Amino acid sequence: MWLFEAADRLGVHVVKATGSDRGSRGGLDATISLLRVIAPVAEERGMTIALENHAGNVLEHPEDYRTVFAQVDSAAVGMCFDTGHFAASGHDLVAVAKEFAGRIVQVDLKDCKGPGPGAFVRFGEGSVNFDAVLREIMSGDCAVGHILVEFPLAERATMMADLRAGAAIAHRFGD
Repeated sequence: MWLFEAADRLGVHVVKATGSDRGSRGGLDATISLLRVIAPVAEERGMTIALENHAGNVLEHPEDYRTVFAQVDSAAVGMCFDTGHFAASGHDLVAVAKEFAGRIVQVDLKDCKGPGPGAFVRFGEGSVNFDAVLREIMSGDCAVGHILVEFPLAERATMMADLRAGAAIAHRFGD
């Protein structure tokens, strides 16, 4: 609850969170139990909880989100759509975007070599078709508030070029 208090004081209206490792105690059920407690607080404060997918996490696959959204009836709970992690988990990003169009509240841009853990690469070196997935997300019923640029720091020498590449992708679809 202190996170909501801090966010409120800062004028922040979206809080990003994720679940625990898939092998941890409690699993997805523990995440759902917590969301049932904190979602009403987020609603009262006019905040949104953006649940980010991660490979190997209890929030990894579309069925995880189906379960969460079926069991936590709150407009304050949405999806943070991480392109790299959905690709690392082997999912069709456009299909996931279509299915969850009304629940996507934030997008994290990250490229991925392909399915498998730790396969994140510089923009343009991976398998993510950013134009296709962002076109789907931005043309649907999504309430996307932010598109964030994420990338692995492969080399300090290319850091600014990597940031610019991600920003160029994001700017094609929003401000």
